Amino acid sequence: MFYGLAMVSLLILRKTMKEVPRPYKVPVVIPIFILLISIYLSATPIIMDPSPKYLIALGFVLIGILIYYWFIYKNMRPKTFMSEYYLPPSC
Repeated sequence: MFYGLAMVSLLILRKTMKEVPRPYKVPVVIPIFILLISIYLSATPIIMDPSPKYLIALGFVLIGILIYYWFIYKNMRPKTFMSEYYLPPSC
């Protein structure tokens, strides 16, 4: 699954940051192929044996994505986090 996400990020960065110099360049076919294999390997166990453990794992992944969205894109951080890590130490 994470290889697939890495390939998605590679394709997005290649599309949005065309002018950035890269030490080496991978042909587009390879990330797309790896993405398709990653989707296949992630979806096959769920389709072949739909048990609750896969739904629980998927729920954890979705909760993680929501928390990431909340912290990164909405820039909402708890006040305790802000006060603990961003205030200078008391002398």
